[in-house]
Amino acid sequence: VCNVTLALHLAIKALGKIGEIITTPFSFIASSSSIIWENCVPVFCDIDPYTLNIDPKYIQDKITSRTVAILGVHVFGNPCDIDKIEKIALDNNLSTIYDGAQAMGSIYKDKSVFTYGDYSILSLHAYKIVSSVEGGAIFCANPDNLETIFKLRYFGKDELNRETMLGINAKMNEFNAAYGILSLGQLYPELERRAEIASIYKKNLGEHKKLRFQKIHDDAKPNNSYFPIILQSEALLEKILHNSSLQSITLKRYFYPTINEMEFLRYDGTLTPYASQVSKQVLCLPIHGALTNEDVDKVCQVVLMSLE
Repeated sequence: VCNVTLALHLAIKALGKIGEIITTPFSFIASSSSIIWENCVPVFCDIDPYTLNIDPKYIQDKITSRTVAILGVHVFGNPCDIDKIEKIALDNNLSTIYDGAQAMGSIYKDKSVFTYGDYSILSLHAYKIVSSVEGGAIFCANPDNLETIFKLRYFGKDELNRETMLGINAKMNEFNAAYGILSLGQLYPELERRAEIASIYKKNLGEHKKLRFQKIHDDAKPNNSYFPIILQSEALLEKILHNSSLQSITLKRYFYPTINEMEFLRYDGTLTPYASQVSKQVLCLPIHGALTNEDVDKVCQVVLMSLE
């Protein structure tokens, strides 16, 4: 598809249902704005403050007669607890959509995260491990779902180019597809180098008591698309941001504020204390294949100096 936001739209549209969709507030806004655009209502569920993903133990209490789906997010490429989410969905006759925008190359139980759920979506934006400059993809375990998505993304046309249902123009253009194919060829070297960089960060920063790392599920292998650190306080975060800018090092905050703290999206005043607190403490360090070990060491030095 031409972008990952439309991938979310199409997945929600393909459900064929209007109602509530349980999701996380600790994510990029498209996870929830797409729900609203498709005439559904996001119901915000708190996160596990260690994995940073939607916490299954809070999902059940959010389910009502109006619930139609659970939309989980593999935050920073770290797979969420898919087994528990799938069981809750099965027990309550709900669909599952996984926002794997950041999860290219992430593994859950020795399989790609995109093999799970009724629909899984991927971003191919310029910032991602594999890029088509702009673009996205949808994965469907059920062939019938795939046929529906195929038609929805291209004016409702079938394989014989006949209009059979209402659809839109969400297909990817040829230039972006060609760029994406070239980028795909670099996936495994990029994953390997990012894993090396993540190991250096953990070695250099892991002993400090004023920060911690995102917890990885026992059955998961993340892709290191981002390297978040969770700091003791927002004041420390702001100090690191300031000191890094003086060294021309760009660090980024994700996802602040949480989606349910955005006034124009707050539907029911849902409180998600863990997500709200973590959003004030998370900072992502640079991680990409072009970084040298010296670059990584310099970032570590600035972080450690700021924590003194």
